[in-house]
Amino acid sequence: MIFDVEFAVESIPGILSALPVTLYLALIGLVCSVFIGLFVALARMYRIPVLSKLASGYLLVIRGVPLMVQLYFVFVALPIWLQDIVDQLGWDMIVDLSPIVVASVALVLNYGAYMSEVIRSALLSVDYGQLEAAHSIGMSTPMAMVRIIIPQAVVVALPNLGNTIIGMVKDTSLAYMVMVVDIMGAAKKIAGSGLNYLETYAVAALIYWALNIILEKVFSILEKKANHFNVKTVPSAKA
Repeated sequence: MIFDVEFAVESIPGILSALPVTLYLALIGLVCSVFIGLFVALARMYRIPVLSKLASGYLLVIRGVPLMVQLYFVFVALPIWLQDIVDQLGWDMIVDLSPIVVASVALVLNYGAYMSEVIRSALLSVDYGQLEAAHSIGMSTPMAMVRIIIPQAVVVALPNLGNTIIGMVKDTSLAYMVMVVDIMGAAKKIAGSGLNYLETYAVAALIYWALNIILEKVFSILEKKANHFNVKTVPSAKA
């Protein structure tokens, strides 16, 4: 098999044109999964009745089923469920979800579970005595969480958060399986004209690699700044 370098180079602009779709999926996945992860983590930490059980069941299901299966399940089941709800409400409309919506929902549900573990471990790393001290000066629990606990937990969570986001960017490559034209979708589409899959997939791999190197550098800088902030703001034991 001969690698067609010329075809690979010519395919770069077409594949790069789908980069915004990949970044959009990753951004939506990040923002929404953080909110879901925080909610699930707090429900489990504070053992909120009913919610803690639902959160544990959610983690059990999501972490036990491959993302590809979840993607196909959402692709098939979600429109049917929504259409059933619409019909029961008596609305005269047809539910037609775009592939990007389907991929976003699957990605958010999947990474919400993993993000909850990142957030929970970070929150548990902060000394509980700080929350008690905040209560002693009249702070409510939500205020103490926002002003004292969460800022410290963010610093602890950064390494795992970075790894999770990099994994999310790579997993967006599965979105092409539900007809999303992301980097992988564009690579497959371009390759189909001449069956040059090796060339276009190699280009896609290089784009993902470059993108994740950038993310690694960004999180490395954030970690250094966060550690520097801790050194400047947290008094030493001798002090």
